[in-house]
Amino acid sequence: MIRDLPLNAGLFTAGIIAIFLACLLGSTPLSIADVFGGLTATGADEHSVIIWQIRLPRAFAAFITRPFITSYRRHSKLYMYTVCASHVN
Repeated sequence: MIRDLPLNAGLFTAGIIAIFLACLLGSTPLSIADVFGGLTATGADEHSVIIWQIRLPRAFAAFITRPFITSYRRHSKLYMYTVCASHVN
């Protein structure tokens, strides 16, 4: 458990950075100040709408579904390995 702490902290930090970068990218250009203003609702209303209703839900959906895709791929490869190995004899 303790030895995985640096890895988990690094992955968590990378995830937060990826979500923030997802808020920066889109068809409407936003600066870093616009993103912080949209996140804290101190900036323009249109920036808050773009951040909270479009970009953050998209980023969270991608962030949440990625482990499921990875898990599915890992288990399907394991399944295919065991099925193929059982037919060797």
